[in-house]
Amino acid sequence: MSCRKVLLMCALLLSTLFIFAGCSSDEENPVAPTPKSNPPEFKLKDISFPARMESSTDQMAQRALSIVDQVTSFEGTGCVFTPPDGAEVLAETKTAWEYSWQDASLTKRLAIVLISEQHKWQQFFTGTADDKTYDNWRYMDAAQKIDQSMGHVYLYKAVTTQIGQEWSWYTLDNGNYVFKMQKYGEPATKIEITWESSNAGKIESYKVGTTGALVYDLVITWDANGSGSWRTYQNGSPVDSGTWD
Repeated sequence: MSCRKVLLMCALLLSTLFIFAGCSSDEENPVAPTPKSNPPEFKLKDISFPARMESSTDQMAQRALSIVDQVTSFEGTGCVFTPPDGAEVLAETKTAWEYSWQDASLTKRLAIVLISEQHKWQQFFTGTADDKTYDNWRYMDAAQKIDQSMGHVYLYKAVTTQIGQEWSWYTLDNGNYVFKMQKYGEPATKIEITWESSNAGKIESYKVGTTGALVYDLVITWDANGSGSWRTYQNGSPVDSGTWD
């Protein structure tokens, strides 16, 4: 047998061995599944108050803190930003998450997406509840920029596209952070809170006056040291005021 034929046979034998080795390696080390992607956490920007105000025993200072806690909390509102335990996973990727679960006669679906540097949360209902029928009806719509500088949450009136309650927040060019909560039901109300970078702030509370328009009900302000002042209103007209140190 010529040397040329021997070399050719050796080359074919080596090639065959490499192929079998490659197949064996693939079987022993299968491609790992794509790691599970957790949905983003819905969290508002951290806010703070002057220590002197937080420790104050003044009734209005404490009322201001209570109003802020109530307005910036979504507990008991029906808003859902994370799926409940046992929810069916419909999608979990790096930019989209979707879940479904049963709540009595309603099928609820939560869709979360990352679009243009902001996360969005939407909740949908299908089924019947309180003598109303829902067909993939959007109950909640929420969005927030990744840096938490602005966002909103809308809750819609049953089986409509009308907003029943909304929260919105944004950061002004001067660094002030503004948070608003408004209800459009009966009675309509509105609360607007402003925090300055110095920790000074202001609460403006509105309710419907005799003309049907929203008018002042209460205004509370505080400075960076924690001292503050307040004023109450009747049908938009001031009736009482005070301060705390």
